[in-house]
Amino acid sequence: MKTANWIIKFRWVIIIGFILLTAYKDAVIKTLTTTGKGIIINAVSVIVGFAALLFSVFMPVQLFGFLIVISIFACLVGALIIIPALVLITKPKFLEPKN
Repeated sequence: MKTANWIIKFRWVIIIGFILLTAYKDAVIKTLTTTGKGIIINAVSVIVGFAALLFSVFMPVQLFGFLIVISIFACLVGALIIIPALVLITKPKFLEPKN
């Protein structure tokens, strides 16, 4: 769910950046320097919150906390590294503004 929210927000900011800057590279850089900060803050706060479960004495809760921390970190990497790289490589038409 977090990844979907981050990707939707990232997509809309890229579209707005593309309208203003008309270049994929500039739009991605602008998006990462603005929206990227919010995504990082959100991910770190969620990771820290679930990391508290790692100190539980009940092993299933520890494992749940570990899996959530790993999955949120993977979502963060996907939203900030993989998606921008794919945008720059593929230059999808659906991100370009419609005339």
